[in-house]
Amino acid sequence: MNRYLLPLSVLGTVAGGAVLLRDYVAGGSCPSKANILGKTVIVTGANTGIGKQTALELARRGGNIILACRDMEKCEAAAKDIRRETLNHHVNARHLDLASLKSIREFAAKIIEEEERVHILVNNAAVMRCPHWTTEDGFEMQFGVNHLGHFLLTNLLLDKLKASAPSRIINLSSLAHVAGHIDFEDLNWERREYDTKAAYCQSKLAVALLPGAGADAAEPSAFFPAPPAPPSRPPVPGLALLSRGRDARKNDPTSASAGLTLESALCTCFSESIVDQPRPLSRELTPRVGGLSLPGGSERGVCSPPCPSLPSPSGTGVTVNALHPGVARTELGRHTGMHSSAFSSFTLGPIFWLLVKSPQLAAQTSTYLAVAEELEGVSGKYFDGLKEKAPAPEAEDEEVAQRLWAESARLVGLEMSRGSSVRGQPLDE
Repeated sequence: MNRYLLPLSVLGTVAGGAVLLRDYVAGGSCPSKANILGKTVIVTGANTGIGKQTALELARRGGNIILACRDMEKCEAAAKDIRRETLNHHVNARHLDLASLKSIREFAAKIIEEEERVHILVNNAAVMRCPHWTTEDGFEMQFGVNHLGHFLLTNLLLDKLKASAPSRIINLSSLAHVAGHIDFEDLNWERREYDTKAAYCQSKLAVALLPGAGADAAEPSAFFPAPPAPPSRPPVPGLALLSRGRDARKNDPTSASAGLTLESALCTCFSESIVDQPRPLSRELTPRVGGLSLPGGSERGVCSPPCPSLPSPSGTGVTVNALHPGVARTELGRHTGMHSSAFSSFTLGPIFWLLVKSPQLAAQTSTYLAVAEELEGVSGKYFDGLKEKAPAPEAEDEEVAQRLWAESARLVGLEMSRGSSVRGQPLDE
């Protein structure tokens, strides 16, 4: 018996270590326990994989979940599964084909008409390394679905998101974006020999740039700054606020205004003064929709606890972040041929077991960005798993982001007037 003890101990140690390593690689579960009772959430591509698991996680937390999918039969089945598992009956299926600009406009119009609020938009749907297909409108499929479809959808729903603030936009990119390059001379692969891998990497780089690209349409004035107004003597709003609080304490010590103090008045004065400061054009979405960047790199403000009178970092209360969910066992890789033979499945099986996440684990980052209270006001960031990380240098290139937005707006036909919101109509030729 003793001669088996050492081998068994070694085997157990190796197995335990492998499990621990796998858990470490997977990144863990969403640490936030926050609920989103009554909040409306849209998840694209939610009939399977990461999208379905994200919808399920958010349904567990009380959200009003809209599954936006192309295949309505699978979408209805997924909605039924989520309702049964979570006992949340506010889970509905809606048709959305991201390969069709017409379908995207119809979906957005229906959401705007029927939904009072939209608090969270998870741009999850994707196509990976498919053959050289094109969308209904003639775009290369991966660029058209992964980037242009979500670009148009985000812009069409932006006013609704702003009206629902605080709200969040979450874009699923990929680690593959580091190998991507935006080729403005041939975005649709019409001049080059088609490279399915390079096309996927380009599309995911565009998604990583979407925090900057998708927002210009909300505020064209940010893209074409108006000339500065003549200097004038600014008012001092903080002193007026302090006076109101003093008067309120005399009349009713329990009123809300009675709680206004010198600190909160000064915070208000400070916040209003920095809102009026000129800002350089940024590639991030939040500055595009009226963003605020506090001195010293502060994301939340200068008060502790944060002064309620301070505007959110986005100004409009809309934040946007991109993420890499990790490599997951989903249908996304069906065109890669990784499991086309029993030999490759057998030889690569242990590696996949160690490095590839389940859809449930891969959905934790999307869930975290959607619900975490500590991320309130955090915008323009890239997350790998549950940690913020720096994206590829090209994903932080403001010039590339500006040019991509302008070209994307032209391709999908976003009509804008100076200082107005997106109209979502085709541009005149």
